[in-house]
Amino acid sequence: MDAEGAIWVQTADTRSHTDHDDAPEGAVVRIREGGEVLQRIEHDRAIFGAMLGGPDRKTLFLLAAEWRGIEHVDEAVAARTGQVLITRAPAPGAGWP
Repeated sequence: MDAEGAIWVQTADTRSHTDHDDAPEGAVVRIREGGEVLQRIEHDRAIFGAMLGGPDRKTLFLLAAEWRGIEHVDEAVAARTGQVLITRAPAPGAGWP
């Protein structure tokens, strides 16, 4: 949760869930209470987690990796496609994880 009461979450409307070739591989959205989407960030890899941190708590850390389907998890792990992506957030984190 950030200082404005919004949260960052991974979306399910990505290529692996929709089978649409024009959909992003992964995305996160910033949502306020009631469901209003305040911001959306798309990426070329599936996003599995998001967390605010850094010295001023305005760094958004995203855990990402290629998603090859549940039947190919071992292959994806062996390929070491995981990344920690960072971007700036509009509001700092609140509280402690």
